[in-house]
Amino acid sequence: MNIDQIAVFKKICELGTLRAAAQEMRRTQPALSASLKKLETDLGFKLFDRSKYRPTLTPKGEHFLKGADEFLQSYQKLQEL
Repeated sequence: MNIDQIAVFKKICELGTLRAAAQEMRRTQPALSASLKKLETDLGFKLFDRSKYRPTLTPKGEHFLKGADEFLQSYQKLQEL
């Protein structure tokens, strides 16, 4: 797991789709999909339910999002020091 994977996850959550996140992050959709898949593999659980048109957070994904928010905010504060 790395900071980039967490940032990708957060951006997908914010925008609702991989496509929108890829456009905003100026990356390809397959690159974001691979990053998300690697994060899920590292964690050992699925963050999103992909059975519908738009991915929805799993219960573990919702829990992870809270921690990811806190982590990214702390990381940004450290960068500002």
